[in-house]
Amino acid sequence: MTDSDEVLLARLRQAAVDDPPPPLVLEAAKAAFVMRTLDAELATLIADSRETVGAVRGPADTRLLVFEAASLTVDLQVTPRGDRRHLVGQVTPAAGPASVDTPGGVRPLELDSYGRFVSDDVPAGPVRLRFGTDGRPVATAWTML
Repeated sequence: MTDSDEVLLARLRQAAVDDPPPPLVLEAAKAAFVMRTLDAELATLIADSRETVGAVRGPADTRLLVFEAASLTVDLQVTPRGDRRHLVGQVTPAAGPASVDTPGGVRPLELDSYGRFVSDDVPAGPVRLRFGTDGRPVATAWTML
């Protein structure tokens, strides 16, 4: 490493101290780091009511999301409650065990026989849902809620 490289690195270190990244950026980075060992089939986001104006009946702040993988579909309704989120959803076919993953930890989800679930008090920010199946587990893409 040259002296100019050392000077540049010192300036970059100081910039990180003087202007740290926002907490949301750190949460997203942690969530991305967790994905480094993807051991599940990925369910991708195929529909988001935020992208289709006027398509949601009910409160304007409620968001509807649909994730799809080869083996299952997840319908998710998200209602903001301050800095928390209330989730109501259904996975078809029902596939347990299930969980909600956030940068702060993992919460189990209870599925009924139809694959319906509710999770209250989920922190706003990056969230991923995981479902067990007879074969390979399935996880939704990390999504900002």
